[in-house]
Amino acid sequence: MPRLVSPNLQGQTITRSSLSTFRMGVVSRPPRVIRSDTRRDYTSSSFIDEWSCKLTTGAPRFNYDTVDIDRISQLRRILPTRQQQRQQSRLYLEDLKEDEDLDPSFHLVLFRPKPMLRDLGLDGTSTEYNAPPPYTRRMWAGGSIEWSALNRSLRVGEKVTQIVNVPKVEFKKDMVFVNQQLRIYPGTFSDEEDYDEESWSIREIRTHVFRKEPATTSSAPVRPASTPSEGSGNIVNRDNSDVTFTYTPSSPLLFFYSALTYNPHKVHYDHPWTINQEGHPRPLVHGPLTATLLVELANLNKPSGKRLKMFRYRATNPMIIDDEIKLIGNDAENGEGMELMAVQNGKIGMKATMEYQ
Repeated sequence: MPRLVSPNLQGQTITRSSLSTFRMGVVSRPPRVIRSDTRRDYTSSSFIDEWSCKLTTGAPRFNYDTVDIDRISQLRRILPTRQQQRQQSRLYLEDLKEDEDLDPSFHLVLFRPKPMLRDLGLDGTSTEYNAPPPYTRRMWAGGSIEWSALNRSLRVGEKVTQIVNVPKVEFKKDMVFVNQQLRIYPGTFSDEEDYDEESWSIREIRTHVFRKEPATTSSAPVRPASTPSEGSGNIVNRDNSDVTFTYTPSSPLLFFYSALTYNPHKVHYDHPWTINQEGHPRPLVHGPLTATLLVELANLNKPSGKRLKMFRYRATNPMIIDDEIKLIGNDAENGEGMELMAVQNGKIGMKATMEYQ
């Protein structure tokens, strides 16, 4: 029988069947590491095909977490969309209560990565699903979030299971796209137990794009790489939107969000790295943070009696701290959703759609 060993148990060995006898904040299998052979030609299509085949045919990964009251409450307190809310004339948002439904998209602060410091990429990223060299520059490109119409919402305080697999890896235009599928279920179970695959509460597709490091021969800052879908990020000047929300991202906001998601990517906090290595004038706003704010805009303005069904989003241009961002929502013509975008300095940073049910 396979054995799992926790360094917190002082050398004791436990079997899968005894996992329920101890408590840990987050439990998951160690990530499957696909090591790179330095003698290989990583740029060849045959190698990319071989690597992607290993990634897409690997066994699903089971992760475990608790919908932690403190973590979810902290996320509520930092979101710009929550700063104007009042509870009985008090400025401070109190902790959530157990068994409350989890706010839409707040699952993005669950199931945090657990990398060793020594294993981080040069840009600080966790590398479990990263492409091999030279495709080491990572960006969050987009994805989708679906809420089940048949199964209940996740609830604050409960234990939850996440199953992750990689259904697709694409190599095009000298970029590598890695698509993760993540399904989140109430309760805990392992791959050795019978469970209903369709009993998920949330199903997510998460797409990262990997590029080569730019070739530089001087100390001058590099030119920022455009996002894969740039070109759809057209200049916007719209004053007749159905709903809008404006805020200015700050260093403390990005610090808090990086901490809550355990995200060490340097582009969100390391100013010299962001300028000299990535070519941006200031640290970048997290893609999933912008996605959450757009979900908030749609959720707070949805028609009475409607629930969220499907959110699809795509990053189109990087957005930076200290410059105003405008979130824009326009009701779909059929009344069953909303067209969304985040705009900074006249350019669309993210485009999205929300469907209701």
